[in-house]
Amino acid sequence: MKRLLFTLATCCVMCACEQKTEMNPFFTEFQTEYGAPDFTKIRLEHYEPAFLKGIEEQNAEIKAIVDNPEEPTFENTIVVLNVGGVIDTKFFEETEGLDSLLLMGQGGQEGGNALLDVVTGAVTPSGKLTDTWAENYSDYPASATFAKADGDSMKEWYKEGIYVGYRYFDTFGIKPAYEFGYGLSYTNFDINVKNVSVNEDKVTVKAEVTNTGKTYSGKEVVQVYFSAPDSKDAEKEYQQLAAYGTVSYTHLRAHET
Repeated sequence: MKRLLFTLATCCVMCACEQKTEMNPFFTEFQTEYGAPDFTKIRLEHYEPAFLKGIEEQNAEIKAIVDNPEEPTFENTIVVLNVGGVIDTKFFEETEGLDSLLLMGQGGQEGGNALLDVVTGAVTPSGKLTDTWAENYSDYPASATFAKADGDSMKEWYKEGIYVGYRYFDTFGIKPAYEFGYGLSYTNFDINVKNVSVNEDKVTVKAEVTNTGKTYSGKEVVQVYFSAPDSKDAEKEYQQLAAYGTVSYTHLRAHET
């Protein structure tokens, strides 16, 4: 009789634990508009089991890495740059085995989720650089005078004139590590200029953008540059960004923009 009561009690405890786990909103996907927690269903006792479960899952992942018998290498390693500006990337070329360089930027609280989507292939990357990343710091025109380089950190003299950013590199033929507007994708795009028309007010460029890849959909940024006529009386940069537009693909097809 005691054994029967003990068995029934054990079953009741197990059922209660399972029911408590199932009722814990942290163990299910949030069915809200933006996937945010529904705090109307969360109670104080839900937090500790959720924390313990998260620690358990993280420990299991760490153990899998530690117990891996393979020799550790950098092969098939993605370097994620969680930075807010330009950095020296020489290490990427100098370290054998590094596979990819991913600029995450500073994405805020959803940055981790966005990074996971890109790394797993759920989302195709489409970002383009808004700065020129030089191979050497000395390639930047203000490097000799910036900050304390010239002994005076109170005054900054920018002498590049109209040759700011990519204009300097393009005009004087300085090869950067990654140029302004650079960015890769999991698919490939073909951009074919169909027509250029000019009137007194504007220049209109029409281009056909085709996703030539066979696996991924994605987005492409079409960039339009122009060069001013040569002049003996005025300086001119090699080229200047005039306009850009984003083309999205949910299916593999051509699109005109």
